[in-house]
Amino acid sequence: MVFHPEVTRQALKPFDLTHTIPEGGAVADYCRYYHLDFEREFDGLHHACGYVDVAGYQVLTHAFIPLAAKGTVWVVHGYLEHSGLYRHILPQLFRQGFAVLIYDLPGHGLSSGVRASIGSFAEYQVILRHLLGSFQDKLPMPWLGLGQSTGGAILMDYALSSCAQHQKPAFERLLLLAPLVYPARMQWLQMQTVFWVFKSLRSGLPRAFRQNTSNLEFWRFMREEDPLQARWLPLSWLLALKEWAAYIHRLPACSVPVWVVQGGQDRTVNGIYNVRFIRKNLNLVKKLLLKNASHQLANERDDIRAPIDHLLSEFLRA
Repeated sequence: MVFHPEVTRQALKPFDLTHTIPEGGAVADYCRYYHLDFEREFDGLHHACGYVDVAGYQVLTHAFIPLAAKGTVWVVHGYLEHSGLYRHILPQLFRQGFAVLIYDLPGHGLSSGVRASIGSFAEYQVILRHLLGSFQDKLPMPWLGLGQSTGGAILMDYALSSCAQHQKPAFERLLLLAPLVYPARMQWLQMQTVFWVFKSLRSGLPRAFRQNTSNLEFWRFMREEDPLQARWLPLSWLLALKEWAAYIHRLPACSVPVWVVQGGQDRTVNGIYNVRFIRKNLNLVKKLLLKNASHQLANERDDIRAPIDHLLSEFLRA
């Protein structure tokens, strides 16, 4: 099966929670391609999909609501990912009775914006807060947050910024998979060197697909069969990350409960430092270190994901 991203973008309509995915057409083809058509598997599951206008972007948004939902999990994906890559985690949330709200970050997936770019990480907060306000009283409570890598950074930023502004965060607790504060040391040095060497010469570099999971079939799919993968990495995102890393360290600590999973073979983020940061600045309830796991925890091999699945169940029941 093949779907065409531009055709699908043109077929998307403004998000309406009361609408369901049509059985045919470009949007249905997209959902089937990424196995997001969970309504075929779960009786009574309501699936709405469309774009939300916010901060100058059209943000692709999915809502999945099972019958008698006991809460909602907001899923925020990582850099160079999109909603279509979470087909392993989402069914577990439905089976345990939770609704899901997941959206494509700007410049990712089917959302608009320069591919894989952002002017400032503050834009991520504008979008998240807009969505939280838009769905207030429309999605089952309580609300929980689940973020992978940059998605974890966005959720931590939201929690810490909310507390700094004396606001109660919308999420009761967070589950963070390989959360980003700083990249891995060697990669961080390489990224900074590349930025300073090339910033006056070009706006970005061709992407090299580094193996960040032991699930070789998923890695092959990302490289060869996913038409929503960025092939060019803009240096603007790196500059935004540098500015955000300095900002996040200036925020005061807060007591939002956090569960963390970190892979021992992760060469993308600095797991040791990032977990230490979370322990110091948030309420770290439980840390799960998987010595054989890499960075793409949402799409690791089944045997590596098994402990994550167990922790996810514990997180949902807490």
